[in-house]
Amino acid sequence: MKANLNLGSVSGIKIKVHWTFFFLIAWIVFSELKRGGTNESILFNVALVLAAFACVVLHELGHALTAKRFGIDTKKITLLPIGGVASLERIQYLQTIK
Repeated sequence: MKANLNLGSVSGIKIKVHWTFFFLIAWIVFSELKRGGTNESILFNVALVLAAFACVVLHELGHALTAKRFGIDTKKITLLPIGGVASLERIQYLQTIK
């Protein structure tokens, strides 16, 4: 989708932000302004969301790099307001033998 913002790549895996993510940031700013928040509170809450999504990126990179170790490529990681998605080339199920 062309509306995604490209943040770069790690180990050949593109990291993108879906355009709807910016609604989350706008909602935080609007909510803080509505309740009479200061510039510091707005910046703190936006930084808190960005820090949480940095953790989401690390989590999705964990999936992607583990898949890469097992020979499965990851096309991209997309950040959404509800979390992240690692788009793997394929899903491989392993059966355990008892």
